[in-house]
Amino acid sequence: IYAGIFNLAESDISASDNFFELGGTSIDVIRLKREAEAHFDLPEIPIIQILKHPIVSSLANYVDALRNKDSTQQEYDPIVPLQLTGKKTPIFFVHPGVGEVLIFVNLAKYFQNERPFYALRARGFEPGQPMFTSMDEMVTCYAAAVKRTQPVGPYAIAGYSYGGVVAFEVAKRLEAMGDEVKLTGLVNIPPHIADRMHEIDYTGGMLNLSYFLGLISKNDANDLHPTLKSLPVQEQLEIVWKLAPPERIIELQLTTAKLDHWVAIARSLIECGKEYVPSGSVSSVDVFYAIPLRGSKSDWLNNQLKPWAGFSRGEPTYTDVPGQHYTLMDFDHVPQFQKIFRSRLEARGL
Repeated sequence: IYAGIFNLAESDISASDNFFELGGTSIDVIRLKREAEAHFDLPEIPIIQILKHPIVSSLANYVDALRNKDSTQQEYDPIVPLQLTGKKTPIFFVHPGVGEVLIFVNLAKYFQNERPFYALRARGFEPGQPMFTSMDEMVTCYAAAVKRTQPVGPYAIAGYSYGGVVAFEVAKRLEAMGDEVKLTGLVNIPPHIADRMHEIDYTGGMLNLSYFLGLISKNDANDLHPTLKSLPVQEQLEIVWKLAPPERIIELQLTTAKLDHWVAIARSLIECGKEYVPSGSVSSVDVFYAIPLRGSKSDWLNNQLKPWAGFSRGEPTYTDVPGQHYTLMDFDHVPQFQKIFRSRLEARGL
């Protein structure tokens, strides 16, 4: 299966080869999941397990356990290792408001052989996992996971969108423990998010997620809200389902039930943010800003993002990055984003 994905002869693939070091993308992960489930006649191989078992032999052992029905529910660990080679300071990137981390797979590839790249994934995706119920619970969990993975600083913590305020809180928690955080990267998120969290109802969250996943267009996400919000949840999902490209649904292996559950995870993160009030400070912040969801870029920067200065003991930086809020991590913009992000790492001595 690995050989087929990368157009290689089977003899060219070793049991020790790493899926991501071979060039695997987020779409390739989904293809690997789909083909392996079909080949081994398994109802599901969770994406998180593919991310955590990218080496051929490791994934084979996991699949063997599934087939022998002796794979027990693993304890939740938010850390997803997307790139492990290199000796420079690791990067920890916190998920956006959808909770998932596949969006970082393509970014992590650019740091291959330079530094480890870890993503933090929200709780609740696997059967039986409870979702987070407060920002403090989430931050406590993530800070402990970062310390387990990298016991000693300096640290580089970043977060995309909603994940930015979580990254700020994790960095603050690490500094309170006496650790050094040299980079706190905040990607297109202001410090004050509570008002926005209160604005997002079920319909808005479902439409935002559907747009983020490529099921509907941005115009659809904006235009459908007034029509859908008065309908039962199942009807809302079915309308979006009819608009979604069938090939995208197959690619993501989605069902309406899975989409509804994903919306529930996103909603749990929204609930955690409703009462969030930023306080305290970290040694420094690096803010990366793109075209916002609404309003002008200059207003977004000056009125929404520059207040981060009040939560940074050092002089903050504000760096313009290409793309819009939902597209700055896509194939077209990641090459430019990683160059800009790397330059900030280097400027911080990382």
